[in-house]
Formats: sequence, C-alpha cells, structure tokens
Amino acid sequence: IILAIGNDKQFRDFCIFVGRQDLTDDLRFAENKNRVKNRGVLVPIIREMMAQKTAQEWMKGLEALGVPCGPVNTLDQVFSDPQVQARGMVQDMPHPLSPEKTSLIGNPLHFSETPVSYRLSPPPLGQDTQDVLSKTCGLSPDDLQALKQKGVI
Repeated sequence: IILAIGNDKQFRDFCIFVGRQDLTDDLRFAENKNRVKNRGVLVPIIREMMAQKTAQEWMKGLEALGVPCGPVNTLDQVFSDPQVQARGMVQDMPHPLSPEKTSLIGNPLHFSETPVSYRLSPPPLGQDTQDVLSKTCGLSPDDLQALKQKGVI
C-alpha cells in the first residue's frame, strides 16, 4: 500500500494503530517538519512495521481512522477494478502493428454533451517524424535525407 500521512494527527493515529505511540513522543518524529528531517531514520522503522500486516489489514484499519492510504495494484488489478470498468477507462482499438486490438487507457474526463471519441491508435515509433520535421520545422527533403544518413532519424 501507499501511505500519505500528511499531518501530525494522521501520524499519531497511524502510530496508535500499529502500537507504536512511543514514536509520537520521540522529538525526531513528533512534528511533520522533524519527520521530514529524520526521514532516513523513520522510513526503515515504518517499513519494518508494514511487514507485520497484510495490505488488506492495513487498508481496513487505516481507512477507518482517516489515515490516507491506498493499494498499489498490478496492471491486472487496475483494469479489473469495477470503477475503472464502469467509467470506460479501457478502450480497445485496432493498431497497425498488432493483429489484435490494443487496450488503451481512456480519457478520465467524461462530458455529457461532448464525449471523447477514440479515432486513432497511438502511432508507431517515428511514424510522424518526417512529417513533423518538414511541416513544423521547415526541413527540406535534403535535410531529412542528411539526418537519416547521420542516424538522427
């Protein structure tokens, strides 16, 4: 999981949950500015504590206390998440380099009157290089050929 302990109250609640109230009395960790300054000492302590419970146990206990945390998911877990599926965050599109459709991440912004359309798959590496260099940068065919010969493009 990822912890996002951002203030002294959250740190106290975290320490109480793990049974390490002594850390809140330690001047090196009592205030956020000191925790930042002594991060090199604190992180290994927290890392050791984190090994004591499963991710599910941490999430359940810390969420109940209002301590910000979240799972670190594998790609399979991300894309099978019900919220990701409900929001249409996976878009399958044909791709010129694949015989099968390619799964892409959808736009997180959803507008009722102007929905996002998915028309083009990501271009293969270098697909538009010459076009961009000639139209946008004004390079001539000779310039492009010289860049090719040098291995630049």
